[in-house]
Amino acid sequence: MFNQSGFASSILLTMSAVFLLTISPLNAQQVQLMGDGELWSFFRGITEPPGSPGAWRGPGYDDSAWASGVPPLGYGDGDDVTLLSEMRGMYSSVYARRRFFAGALLREGTAIASGASACAPGALPVLDHLWLTVDYDDGFVAYLNGVEVARRGLGEQGTFVPHDALASDHEAGALERIDITPFLKFLKPGENVLALQGHNSSLFSSDLTLTATLQATGPIELTRYPYLQRPAEGEVTIAWKTAAPGVGSVLYNAVGAVMGGGLLSPRVVSEPAPATLHVVELSGLEPDTLYGYVVAMDGKPLTGGDVFRTLGGSASESISFNAVGDSGVDTGLTRAVRSRWLATGATLGLRLGDLAYDSGTDQEFQDHYFAVYRDFLRRGFDMTTIGNHESYTNAAQPYLDNLFLPSGGTERYYAFEAGPALFISLDVETSDYGPGSTQRDWLEKTLAASARPWKFAFMHDGPYSCSLVHGSNFAARESFSPLFERYGIDVVFAGHDHGYERSRPVLDFMPEGKPVRYIVSGGGGRSLYPWRTDCPWTAVAASTDEIVNVSVNGPCLTLRAIRPDGSMVDADSFCKPLVPPASSPPDAD
Repeated sequence: MFNQSGFASSILLTMSAVFLLTISPLNAQQVQLMGDGELWSFFRGITEPPGSPGAWRGPGYDDSAWASGVPPLGYGDGDDVTLLSEMRGMYSSVYARRRFFAGALLREGTAIASGASACAPGALPVLDHLWLTVDYDDGFVAYLNGVEVARRGLGEQGTFVPHDALASDHEAGALERIDITPFLKFLKPGENVLALQGHNSSLFSSDLTLTATLQATGPIELTRYPYLQRPAEGEVTIAWKTAAPGVGSVLYNAVGAVMGGGLLSPRVVSEPAPATLHVVELSGLEPDTLYGYVVAMDGKPLTGGDVFRTLGGSASESISFNAVGDSGVDTGLTRAVRSRWLATGATLGLRLGDLAYDSGTDQEFQDHYFAVYRDFLRRGFDMTTIGNHESYTNAAQPYLDNLFLPSGGTERYYAFEAGPALFISLDVETSDYGPGSTQRDWLEKTLAASARPWKFAFMHDGPYSCSLVHGSNFAARESFSPLFERYGIDVVFAGHDHGYERSRPVLDFMPEGKPVRYIVSGGGGRSLYPWRTDCPWTAVAASTDEIVNVSVNGPCLTLRAIRPDGSMVDADSFCKPLVPPASSPPDAD
């Protein structure tokens, strides 16, 4: 789980202290001070916030009695994660606060004091820009540590805005990135507060939205923020992109060791040669352990410290993950799906294809995947499968160039194990998968060899779908489903059809096998498809945006399909004896 509590933020502060005191400050980096999916405190503007006027904006204000939730805050348009469903007709504003931590932000002419202790605030390299990114409907004022830094639709800068003020009309959906560099000097080492007040244009307006992130940059920005790849027992790969070539390094250590021991010397792994797409493999990691890390280039820190938790090992009896497909555009709706994804706190994801519309080009991967899901990718593991839209550019070569995946002989399909589960990504877009194919033979061997009690498969175009647009992939059904039933696959996830469907347990090929549940989760934010509900396998179907969240605990599994606003599309659970299923000999088709 990585919802950012004060405790997790303090870990980042300490990690910055430990790592960056060991590196001389230099001139290039990007720091994500506040990202998506983080918990905010908020107060409904029925009255002014308690306390003296304006006190709520500052760091010292006690907001412990406020409600809490993950942005976007709002109502009415289906893309808000924290719903203010009672707002319309009752109050026209909402106040929100988010505490975050920063290291000692060095500027030109400053240096780290000699003899600084490991518990001192972390020293970050030179920062010269501060950026506030906001999506809002209809107006807002933003404050950094009590100082106004931006406003839209609410009168003159510096004037007091009462709780019942009405804003000029503005529709959400297009993120506005605001340069607030003149206020960089108000960012301080340690705890800071970003405060927002959002206002509607009418007490009876049909909707309201408010969400924001905060970044600082140096003279040379990262062109792609670090993203976690290729999780395995004891191993993680971290990749990122820079504008100029250089030798990349990752500085890392277990958070417990850092917090308890006050280490000044992190573990360091460096690339062998300069690059712009940096790929560093970490090894010797403990399962289910929180690690802090900083990426650097030519010895210069580029980030201010992030954390990730390794996946559980074979002894673990629990795991949680999300799944969704067809998310590969950047709109207000896809960002709302992303915010709900982040709000679950799961650190493992299954991305069910069509990550980068329309054609899976390198630039579309950057704009529609890496940029949109940055705040998950830097702390969680997103395991992907090839969609038809990725296949349109050189048989998905940009997909292979930008993602670093486990290999089943090819990264087009692969398997990995985490906690009590085996996960298998299948390629039905660019590889042969029929009877006698290399992929099908590999799948059978992989299933037969795994002793994990839970087994999941995922692909883009799935065997069972009752959608009126694409529907079932009968070739995948004929080739894969007999193996799913024989070897005890529990759930198969697919996208491609834009909406949600859960099947009843299906046993169509192997009378002595195990029934399989099929999930279509294509509600990642694209235009929705019409759905039938009369297919013999269908338990629940809905033309809706959604994500699927799955939790496994010992012998039981719980599945929830959740809309961006938090409402439930579907829920299911089942338990089973944790005994490896009996399998037939490989030649007993």
